[in-house]
Amino acid sequence: MGGLKSLVDRLFLAKIESGNIRQDIYPDANAAVAAISDGAAIAGAWSDYVQICAAGTVADPIWLLGIHLHTPVVEIFAADWAIATGGAGVEVDIASFPMSWMWNVAPANPELQPLGVVIPAMYPIKIMGSPRLATRIRKNTGASAAGASLQLIIGTAIGT
Repeated sequence: MGGLKSLVDRLFLAKIESGNIRQDIYPDANAAVAAISDGAAIAGAWSDYVQICAAGTVADPIWLLGIHLHTPVVEIFAADWAIATGGAGVEVDIASFPMSWMWNVAPANPELQPLGVVIPAMYPIKIMGSPRLATRIRKNTGASAAGASLQLIIGTAIGT
């Protein structure tokens, strides 16, 4: 069976072209994107997109490996975050990440405040051409300033 596992591993790495990538965070913690839901009028509606980076900013190619959420704001909520590529107004979602537990940021409940949440992608998603990247949020409460600062966990090819 060792031979079969080795073959499957090689085929997987060839399919996603991940044999020479390193993991990184974008943007860095000082510039994380505030993804909030104030553009969504009702619970369960997607907010407007918030730009993560302009076209030509990230390496070409990158692999989306997951997201990191930190610094939650305002209220208790559960949400989905979408990551998209494309110009403003013509974004296309390439991944959605659920957050299925609640954040409570009320000062009376400091024990419920997380240090950060990492949500991995089910598999690396290759992004070609250094496109504009954006995010949006859909949460279980109506319009508010609730959300979190978001960073992408990405893979970049060694040497880029």
